[in-house]
Amino acid sequence: MGKRNRYTSKQKLEIVLEGLRGETLITELCRKYGITSTMYYKWREIFLRKGEEIFANHGCLASERFYIEKIREMERVIGRLTLEKEIFKKANNLSGRF
Repeated sequence: MGKRNRYTSKQKLEIVLEGLRGETLITELCRKYGITSTMYYKWREIFLRKGEEIFANHGCLASERFYIEKIREMERVIGRLTLEKEIFKKANNLSGRF
């Protein structure tokens, strides 16, 4: 059995983009990187599918969108708690004067 190459996500992206540029035939590209055309087209399909998701979510993947919303909610809670703390401090200072 031949050695199985492992490609990083960045390498896969570069290979797919090279193929999409159309400067090299896909068969030559696959030979160059030691992958099958089936593998290339699988990577390309994933890239195109996720690209649609990114544009649909204003530049974010769905998982990133989830975390962005969580951060926004936490910022709102922190803002509310900060305001409550300031009000409490002022009320405490006022009650201490009498």
